[in-house]
Amino acid sequence: MDSVEIEYGLFECRKIGRRVLITYLAVTAEPVTPSKPCLPELTAFDCDSKKECGVCAEERQRVSCQWVRCIHPGLSEQESWTE
Repeated sequence: MDSVEIEYGLFECRKIGRRVLITYLAVTAEPVTPSKPCLPELTAFDCDSKKECGVCAEERQRVSCQWVRCIHPGLSEQESWTE
């Protein structure tokens, strides 16, 4: 059975000129053999500075995120959303 965890990593964001905290979904497949552990597949899905750089904006009571504006390679591929 695959294991799913949340992991965090720092990313040097050139857009705002400092390090930001990226949140990843880490999925590790069950190892084929006990002697060969698998490395997790990391998928970035959040940044603690998304409002500072303009990726996400609040309008009235809604938040909208346009990840295509992000320079992080994993986040820039995420779907934009509004909630």
